[in-house]
Amino acid sequence: VTESELSMIFATAAEYDTPVYVHVRRGMPGDPTGLDEVSAHAARHGVATMICHITHSAMGGIGVWLSKIDAANSQGARITTETLSYLAGGTSIAADVFVNRDWRAIFDIDYEDVQWVPTGEWLDEKRFLQYQRECPTSSINHHYVKEEWLVEALKWPGMMVSTDALPAFDLEVKTNPNIAGTYAHFLGRYVRDLGVMTLMEGLRRITLLPAQWLALASKDFESKGRVQEGADADLVIFSAARIAAKAQYGDPYQPSDGIAHVLVGGRLVVQNGHQVEGRYPGKHLINPLSP
Repeated sequence: VTESELSMIFATAAEYDTPVYVHVRRGMPGDPTGLDEVSAHAARHGVATMICHITHSAMGGIGVWLSKIDAANSQGARITTETLSYLAGGTSIAADVFVNRDWRAIFDIDYEDVQWVPTGEWLDEKRFLQYQRECPTSSINHHYVKEEWLVEALKWPGMMVSTDALPAFDLEVKTNPNIAGTYAHFLGRYVRDLGVMTLMEGLRRITLLPAQWLALASKDFESKGRVQEGADADLVIFSAARIAAKAQYGDPYQPSDGIAHVLVGGRLVVQNGHQVEGRYPGKHLINPLSP
């Protein structure tokens, strides 16, 4: 995206008073240049801005990046961010960064740190280039994020946790385990086992905070992310002592442990740990645009 295109996106968002979500330009490990570029636009146009997957972009510079966001917000900007709860990135083996850029320097890893998603195979240069040539639409998990970076990110008071639910239309087509295990992994490992925050604070990060943020774009979210009279009955009943992700690299669709029931719009879609087949009460929330 060019500088003028980026400016146009923020100007349009300002016109409609709606948030912008940005994967910042990726530089060398820890380089905050991409964040600085987006922060400047967010401040200039007064647009609420979410920096996507900050830990996976900032890497070892996560502390500096979060300090920069705090500084921008202290001057009137409205910038927030989120992180994944799994450490490996997941994308196409033919993504631009793996074809046209020095990805080994950018991620500070080598071929041996990359898994081919269809089989879970750890790659070497020969196999990487072969799959890239012969199977360009396939996916890889590239293991480069360190857990201490993620823990530091989670300690930031406004940090949300996101799924990064990659497209998955067939259980035979594997993807990153973020698609099924994100919140159980967050609550089980980082909230319960590592004690990064209290359970209630952990729940706030994955329910109320995202709902409050999304309410900037649609009033429908004012009845989401909270348990109170008049709110939508979207509820997850789980055991705080047992909750844990079973989704793994190479086996991403396993249902999480410790989740007994799930209700959507007041209707059970998971009962006693099993999906209720043929019941799909969820609805798309689409906000009409109006200047």
